[in-house]
Amino acid sequence: MNGSRSVLRRGVVVGCLLVSLALPAWAAPASAPKEEPPVIRVGAEEVSSREMLHVLGMNVGGNEMALGMALYQMDRKAREEFARQLADALLLARAAEAKGIALEPAVAATLRWQRIRTLSQAYMERAAGAWDLGDQTLKRYYDAHRDQFVQAEAVHVRHILTEDEASARKALLAVLGGADFAKTAAEQSRDKATAERGGDLEWVERGQTPKAFEDLVFSLRKDAVGGPVKTDFGWHVVQVLEKRAARALSFEEAKGEVAQRLQRSYLEETLKKLRGQTPVTVDDKALMGLGGIQAAP
Repeated sequence: MNGSRSVLRRGVVVGCLLVSLALPAWAAPASAPKEEPPVIRVGAEEVSSREMLHVLGMNVGGNEMALGMALYQMDRKAREEFARQLADALLLARAAEAKGIALEPAVAATLRWQRIRTLSQAYMERAAGAWDLGDQTLKRYYDAHRDQFVQAEAVHVRHILTEDEASARKALLAVLGGADFAKTAAEQSRDKATAERGGDLEWVERGQTPKAFEDLVFSLRKDAVGGPVKTDFGWHVVQVLEKRAARALSFEEAKGEVAQRLQRSYLEETLKKLRGQTPVTVDDKALMGLGGIQAAP
């Protein structure tokens, strides 16, 4: 069980100037740009001050306040370095174009999907400006779907994972005999992602862990130790630290989720309209055999 999170849990669920191309687009002022002389020329390529501000805005987090702070802190040397990096990027891009690199399948696909992502994001940002996400609308949605906004029953649990039943029983007997659970987990658990924090899996809801593990932890009372229980990951010894009953969430508690659901609803309405305007087809046979690997039923 490797990684920053335990693999037992199945899920509940934008440096260098060139890296900034992967960041969300910074919204430059919407007013029509005035004619201005270029700041940088690289052959026939020109970069205006407006475009430089756009790139810098992407690189510092995408908002005007951060951009202003960055400009305030950039002395002559920093601004010259910024211009040099832009010029170098243009030189590299021109060299790639000259060698036909932009036509290579992998590069062409990357360029195409960078353009698609940028345009789709820009379109949705403009569409979202018309979405009603005011408190009254959110409250109406909450009232109409109260049964969907609940805090699920959950247990705060920690565990010790071993390779075999004998090792699990040894760990269980040690804990029942007075050994500290967290220390035992740190020393003996194979789940390295949680061992360093005493085996803590944090809050677990139903459906997030294997059935046998779930049945055990939800049957135990607070502070109780149980197991061993077998899953595909190995053998577990567990302790329930806290229990939380299911309850309805208030509007204020659910407000963020309500807004997210409404946004998804508005997005689906937008996509439904677009699908009605342009036919979309999917070759099922090609999709199921993608990459030469047949999809499981």
